[in-house]
Amino acid sequence: MVLDDRKVKILMAIIDDYIKNAEPVGSGTIVRKYDMGVSPATIRNEMAGLVELGLLLQPHTSAGRVPSEKAYRLYVNELMKQKQVDKAPISNIQDILRSKIDNPDELIRGIARIVSQNTLYAVIVTKPHSEKSTIKYIQLINIDENSVLLVLVINKDIVRNHIFKSSVAVTQEKLDQISKILNKNFVNHSLQDINIELIHRVGTELVDYKNILAPILDVIANTIKGIDKQDCYVAGMKNILDFPEFNDLEKAKDMMKFLDESDGILKILNVFQMDSGKIMVRIGSENGFSQVDQCSIVSGKYNINNSMYGTIAILGPTRMDYLNTVALLSGLIKQVNGL
Repeated sequence: MVLDDRKVKILMAIIDDYIKNAEPVGSGTIVRKYDMGVSPATIRNEMAGLVELGLLLQPHTSAGRVPSEKAYRLYVNELMKQKQVDKAPISNIQDILRSKIDNPDELIRGIARIVSQNTLYAVIVTKPHSEKSTIKYIQLINIDENSVLLVLVINKDIVRNHIFKSSVAVTQEKLDQISKILNKNFVNHSLQDINIELIHRVGTELVDYKNILAPILDVIANTIKGIDKQDCYVAGMKNILDFPEFNDLEKAKDMMKFLDESDGILKILNVFQMDSGKIMVRIGSENGFSQVDQCSIVSGKYNINNSMYGTIAILGPTRMDYLNTVALLSGLIKQVNGL
């Protein structure tokens, strides 16, 4: 969208004022607080034009205007690049967090608390994990006539044992044969790699042992899902309730309930895939969930030793301070990546 310089200045003034004060902005405010060099009538005409373009909205009870989601998107994509960043990245975070590097739970709590204190927004941090778990080794061990111990070793040097019942008696010799075939086909594969074609091929090789293949595949799938399950920590959620946008108690309850459930949080973070180092901004309805349609989420992926990855997300009202939030998160991720 191409706007002339005057409309850009007026729109940026309205966005800046609304971010700071959460009050609809009228032409009088623009004249009084910003040096536009034009009359109030001219500003009113320009604001009317911005309304027609869908960049400003007029609340029913006010003569002022507020930015629309479309305006915030234009601001994030194009306009805020013209401004200087006021807030420097969080200092000394590496010293604060380096002591927690061997304890993922403490690490994500530390990151979340620090970011929440520096932004006064809510912060969600997922525990660092490998991009995907792959199978390193499978062994089947006979316990008794119908009980089998499955030992599954994952690439992260994680070992999981699971006992299951076989519908037919199996000897250790048969289990060794099955283990050999499973390792030949599944080693270095992730759960996503184990598709119908691969299962069919294994089933053909294990045609005499098909009755035991199904429980083995179930154990493998459930084990990897459990390992790859994302955990997250939330800090500063009460900060959100301090913003006037969330004075509607029922709306606030719906949002808090949704965010209090880890599945709800992870759904938000997983709506769009992020490249490492890229900051993503989702505004209002772009989040895809009605419970957070009054919120914006600024998120980015961090990594530790280029092998363990997680996400840091900052959640605030749609009038959040995008410029400083994006700058802060970008600087923070660079520091965390250097741990």
